[in-house]
Amino acid sequence: MERDTLIIACSANKKEKPHLPFDLYLGQIYKLIRANTENIHDQFHVYILSAKYGLIDCDIHGEIAPYDSAITKETLDEFVIKNGEVIAEQFKALQGEKITIVLPKMYLKALELSLALNDLTLKDFALVDMPVKPRGIGDHQAFLKRKLNA
Repeated sequence: MERDTLIIACSANKKEKPHLPFDLYLGQIYKLIRANTENIHDQFHVYILSAKYGLIDCDIHGEIAPYDSAITKETLDEFVIKNGEVIAEQFKALQGEKITIVLPKMYLKALELSLALNDLTLKDFALVDMPVKPRGIGDHQAFLKRKLNA
């Protein structure tokens, strides 16, 4: 079965010890996914945009340790300088795939700025689906729940 790609953000709530990336996070989006799918990796090729580790490919990444950082207005530029080129290259490799993006505002901005380093925008990827003008986590959750149950 061919899988679409899902890009989600890390979460502030995490387990206390190292785990595989998806298993480490305990935030609302992760709770929603666990409640609505038996194994997200059967349905989607999952990438996590992590404030510490950059864009994590859950299919190949080993365990990661918990951390306490987030992409904020104050850390955005530093994050893009540190991770942007690699993220842009990873994202370019997804060209032609169906990509679902569910990211909070600053994480989406970090992705857009990273792509801009390679003169790319999300519009260059024809098969991108994401919430339109989400007002917050509730809109993200509703959008993702529809995707999970499609």
